[in-house]
Amino acid sequence: MDNVSLDEQIAALASELAATSALQIIKAVANDRPREGFDHGHLTVFHKNPITEIYDFGDEQLGEGNFGKVSKGTHKALGCERAIKAVAKKKVERCELEAEIAICKLMDHPNVVKLYEVFEDYVHIYLVLELCSGGELLGRIVEEESFSERQAAAVMQQAMGGLHYMHRRCVCHRDIKADNFLLSVPNNRWCPVEQCVIKIIDFGVAKRFTEGLKMYTSVGTPFYVAPQVLNGEYTCACDLWSCGVLTYILLAGYPPFWGEMAELLERIKAGEYSMEYEGWELVSEDAKDVIRGLLCMDQDARLTAPQAMNHTWIKHMAPAALDRPLQAGTLSNMKNFKGKNNLKKAALHVIAQRLKEDEIQQLQEMFKSLDQNSDGTITLQELKDGIDRLNLSGLPENMKELLMEMDVDGSGSIDYTEFLAASLDQQQYHQEKICWAAFTVFDADGSGTISRVELEQVLASGQLAEVMGSQAIDRVLKECDADGDGLINFDEFMKMMRG
Repeated sequence: MDNVSLDEQIAALASELAATSALQIIKAVANDRPREGFDHGHLTVFHKNPITEIYDFGDEQLGEGNFGKVSKGTHKALGCERAIKAVAKKKVERCELEAEIAICKLMDHPNVVKLYEVFEDYVHIYLVLELCSGGELLGRIVEEESFSERQAAAVMQQAMGGLHYMHRRCVCHRDIKADNFLLSVPNNRWCPVEQCVIKIIDFGVAKRFTEGLKMYTSVGTPFYVAPQVLNGEYTCACDLWSCGVLTYILLAGYPPFWGEMAELLERIKAGEYSMEYEGWELVSEDAKDVIRGLLCMDQDARLTAPQAMNHTWIKHMAPAALDRPLQAGTLSNMKNFKGKNNLKKAALHVIAQRLKEDEIQQLQEMFKSLDQNSDGTITLQELKDGIDRLNLSGLPENMKELLMEMDVDGSGSIDYTEFLAASLDQQQYHQEKICWAAFTVFDADGSGTISRVELEQVLASGQLAEVMGSQAIDRVLKECDADGDGLINFDEFMKMMRG
């Protein structure tokens, strides 16, 4: 590897990974996978109306795997482009797919890809996902004329932010690798990697875990898999090992462990890697220290995501770190969020999820600035500190009440989409086409009205599960159902949104 350029090394690695695609996922232990992944208490809502009524499909195919293909689709009402993953039902166990969907619906973070909707017909289940137009991380790095250590730190800062959020929600990805990081490009224009938003994708083998309990199914990808996974007893620290491999690749252009499959796995089990090859003398000791901490053989002593984020190399060298103070207009929008009925809050939540990346870029930066410990949520104290930076005369007396109003899912803190929903400007949610897109989410059967059953079903199916009890739904129907027929039509819905 001494005289091979970085681009050539990464390209060779990409080729080698493609060549071993048949071995990409280590076989799951028999009869173990279905038990591991499925949260039986989670209700997944599948749209019954045809996906072609909502989305236009172009000719562009984004990818293809063993279970189906990913195509680009455009929302007919909003004009938003999405990545639509069509999964052939005959090729996958339904409980496994529902497990993946349930986990995706839990995810709400700037560095984790969004799942918008799920459709089903006789042949396929369609996952409507956020479109990341910047492509795969590794492919983009190959295209770069240069890629610096500072850029690598910026990439890992975002990756660790998403991973920290996932682990706080007790979700272990179990297949962290360069292929599973996509880039979202602001305004669909070219920009350096460190200025893109890094998105973690593909939760096909992810698992909800319980603190203190081990996982046992051997899943993952060669090159990236942790030794404990190969030994069949591991924790969510396996994701951090994989991040160590990724960091090594970003700095060196090749993986820390290599060889034929048997030799590769033995090297991983032994933790045999080196940072003594040519070129490593130009890498800072801070970067090497991060790699050592992540590729630690003792999974209990391995760096956690928050520890890695607070390491000097990631925290202080990343040029993509943002420090935008809370804006006065945003605080005003938050205050206006108080008092809105629960259906309107839920509708704003849905609208916030569907806004284009460039439409919410400023709010995204603001969220990261307020989230001082980078755990993916905003606490009451963090919100107070952000308001303090406005230099206003005193804090609102009802600050705690304001937080509770924004905290739609009742978690005690403000999640990313909750923040976006509370901060939206009226201009963004008074437009009929935007409201229609939200209306169709509630109108699951495509009848043109929202029934009580649909309110209960949709609001119980994801992050808004705790929002509306029976009395609250009665109150919403009373407030919004102007003609008293027990249903909410689109005109009534619009009056509620604009009222």
